[in-house]
Amino acid sequence: MQMLEDELGVTLFERRKNKLSFTETGHQTVKLTKKFLKQKQKFLDDVQHFALKESTIFGGVNAPGAIFELESRIKEKGLEQHIQIEQKTNDELEKALDDENVHFIVTDYPIKKSIFFPWGFSWSNFTYPFP
Repeated sequence: MQMLEDELGVTLFERRKNKLSFTETGHQTVKLTKKFLKQKQKFLDDVQHFALKESTIFGGVNAPGAIFELESRIKEKGLEQHIQIEQKTNDELEKALDDENVHFIVTDYPIKKSIFFPWGFSWSNFTYPFP
């Protein structure tokens, strides 16, 4: 504890015979440390999520049958990249694309936003060259 006080150049503890308690600076240091640790964890989570996005293709579908079909086709292709597919509502799928949380979605309706490139297909001709 003394080493920490020396490093910070402040007094964190009030020392009395058989009693040790925080100074006001000590209490504030605890609060700031908790805040720092939360920020540190968010930073670590963000970096790990970014790295995961680099090695994983994230997708969304609006029906469970599409998950089975996509996973079958992906397995047939022998892709080494991990594919994570989640079922969501149509609104959630569009939001996920807006927020760049997914790389692709499969829906049963056309997407009307101009920033997306809708691509109609049937299961018999579904092919896509994943990176």
